[in-house]
Amino acid sequence: MSTFKLHDKTFSHDELLTFCRSRIDVAPAWEVEHFAFILNWLDANDKIEISTSGSTGAPKKIMMSKHLMAQSSRMTATYFDLTASTKVLLCLPSAYIAGKMVIVRALTNGWNLHWVEPSSNPLKAIEQRFDFTSFTPMQVNGVLNESPEKFNLIKKVLIGGAAISAELEQQLRDFACECYETYGMTETVSHVAVRQLNTGTSNFNALPGVHFTKDNDDCLVIHAAHLDNLELRTNDVVDLQSPQRFRFLGRKDNVINSGGIKIFPELVEEKIKHLFKTEYYISAIKDNVLGQRVVLFIEGETLEEKEIVSLKDSIKDVLKGAEMPKELIWQAQFERTISGKIKRQR
Repeated sequence: MSTFKLHDKTFSHDELLTFCRSRIDVAPAWEVEHFAFILNWLDANDKIEISTSGSTGAPKKIMMSKHLMAQSSRMTATYFDLTASTKVLLCLPSAYIAGKMVIVRALTNGWNLHWVEPSSNPLKAIEQRFDFTSFTPMQVNGVLNESPEKFNLIKKVLIGGAAISAELEQQLRDFACECYETYGMTETVSHVAVRQLNTGTSNFNALPGVHFTKDNDDCLVIHAAHLDNLELRTNDVVDLQSPQRFRFLGRKDNVINSGGIKIFPELVEEKIKHLFKTEYYISAIKDNVLGQRVVLFIEGETLEEKEIVSLKDSIKDVLKGAEMPKELIWQAQFERTISGKIKRQR
């Protein structure tokens, strides 16, 4: 782009560089991250350093092609029909790929970029309307709990970074705002598929130029034109309904084998998520007879005995056979990655 828009003001390339440099030493730390990234994005290097989230291993630094990031940004604009007049709100930190890509999409597509300090309720002080933004589930909960009337100020919202509860998904159906759960990873340069939450569908749909196949383990294989036709194999087991549509079943490395029966923790969690307001997850413990037995980990203080019995009865109403947890374990606080994802124990 020859010009860029930031908080309703238009900048040339050199003007934006000058403005960002002038703010580096005086802006608050969260905003300095944004200015520093813009300076890195506009420099002469063709690659930029990105931190992975650490959800499938230790966080690491990788060098990512600016060309591929720009390609991904154009693909998003095409899928969501976002033109150069789009006004976008950034309320994520730009330390990780999700926040960085909001900035890249704005700079690449000529959008009018606005930002606010990342918080649990980023719309608290917002009065104007926006066409597009990205939230974490925690932020969506914060907005709906404190400022629900402001949620419809946004036309389209991407939601990612953590699991979306059944309660939250149900709440979103009451709003006109289009809400999408994203599927992607750092290596795919942001999302390659989305699921519209307002409709109740469980299917993810591919973005333009992306199609899917499966390997012999039923794991998703991503074929993406915007990644220069890269073929990326994942550990995500899916029900592939067409080359452009799939239903996520669970991660191959999370699969539990209990007495010869394969159990996908993510599917079990989906069935019982209406029972919990706290974080929880399904995992396994070694068992001399079954090989592995299903265990339910729950974050928070252990319940009273009567409450535990009631919870077990409620779970039994939903889960059958090998899916039923053989043990419930409470932990005061789960271990999380730097980006906030729960680290599952095995």
